[in-house]
Amino acid sequence: MKRIISYTVALTMLSVSLSPNLAEAVSVRKRNYYSLENRSQIEVRFGVRNDTHDLNDFYTDPALSRSGLGDAFVSFGYNYFADERTAFSLSLKVLAAEEIDYLDFAGGYTEEYSVVPIFVGMRHYLTAPGLRSPVRPYITLQAGPVFGSQRFLYYGLYDDTDTYTAVGAHFGGGIDMQAGRHFMIGINAGYNLMSDFDIELGDKDNYSGAEFGVGFGFVF
Repeated sequence: MKRIISYTVALTMLSVSLSPNLAEAVSVRKRNYYSLENRSQIEVRFGVRNDTHDLNDFYTDPALSRSGLGDAFVSFGYNYFADERTAFSLSLKVLAAEEIDYLDFAGGYTEEYSVVPIFVGMRHYLTAPGLRSPVRPYITLQAGPVFGSQRFLYYGLYDDTDTYTAVGAHFGGGIDMQAGRHFMIGINAGYNLMSDFDIELGDKDNYSGAEFGVGFGFVF
């Protein structure tokens, strides 16, 4: 009996001495679970945009048909988290892609065009220093070249393809939400500010405007 009591007392004292260390270890592990420092993320975003520089309205012409992204966009990005509040970002965005077909009694043509910004910049998360929360609001600023391409096919005569370049920037904000250690979803809103192309691509020469998107990312 004395031996059993001795073992019981010894185990109790050992568990009491280890409890603070175990609690601290669990707490550290929980904090590190949502840590982003020195990690990377690849993401894809889908959304809608509202351009502010329409020049012509072809939609009312019965001889013309259009197919493509319309007011939607898709973006592919990479983010590197230097610390819990700062991420350096690279994004390739298909801002516009469309085919326009025109056909009437006099003939017709096909125009295919796309607008693709490639931006670099950073995100600054608005969480408190040292806080590793699964919900992270942020502001972002990016800038870089904007590439436009156009193929113009006039039936029976010629097929011409050209590329054009503008410059642009994106500023805005959003909220990233971690769904576990390796997955992230987010929402964002912002404004794309761009210079004019030399010609009209589609029905506009400038694709500045607001956007709203939803993103899905993998963190590693």
